[in-house]
Amino acid sequence: MANFFTEAFQELEHIVWPTDKETRRYLTITVVIIVFMTTLLAILGYIFSNSLTSIRAQFPHTTTTTADTPATQEDLNNLYQYLGGQVTASGETASGDITTAVTSSGLTITATNTGETETGATEVQ
Repeated sequence: MANFFTEAFQELEHIVWPTDKETRRYLTITVVIIVFMTTLLAILGYIFSNSLTSIRAQFPHTTTTTADTPATQEDLNNLYQYLGGQVTASGETASGDITTAVTSSGLTITATNTGETETGATEVQ
């Protein structure tokens, strides 16, 4: 094992180390490349982000209601319109006059079709 370290140190003596001037030059080149690449990636990220935002603005969208903010009647009507007026309630498709309510157990939709009224927990598909 001692022979290994002796030979390793002898090999280090054969290495041609760069001069101080070369070391500074290589360091400068490295820093310039890092700054250039960082700037380039930041600009590309900015362009990409703004492009996606502009593309998204071309399509209608609404805000998302989370569990922390209760859904308003307008939110539920927008959801109903977004779904094209189709709501699945207890396995049947309901359309027509829709009344929605949010309770502690979830979303309840009352659908009135040709005089019949059904109320229950609703699954939106």
